[in-house]
Amino acid sequence: MIEINVEKMACKDVKLLKPCAMLSGYPYGTVFQQWFEGKPSNTFFVTCGVGEKRVLTFWWDDEDLVYKVSTDNKKSLKEYVPSVRVFEINAEINIKLSYSTLFNK
Repeated sequence: MIEINVEKMACKDVKLLKPCAMLSGYPYGTVFQQWFEGKPSNTFFVTCGVGEKRVLTFWWDDEDLVYKVSTDNKKSLKEYVPSVRVFEINAEINIKLSYSTLFNK
């Protein structure tokens, strides 16, 4: 289960960035919110990576009604449509991992 808690913030003076900007000059663990067509969405990014700059992408799955995780690198971030921007936010992302297989009894 993934839970995302975002601190309330004023949306005036929001400096929106192109998605690739997340890979330049931000420390690992910085959280960004995606903005689509000028409005905040329920997709979030966290800077991460080992030896290569990547971001974790937490996106809402409308069918399963849960957050899912994928990764993006510079190439895939450049493929976002021009109306997608990101904004650095104060947020806490909690992840509860569970493991089960058909072999567990």
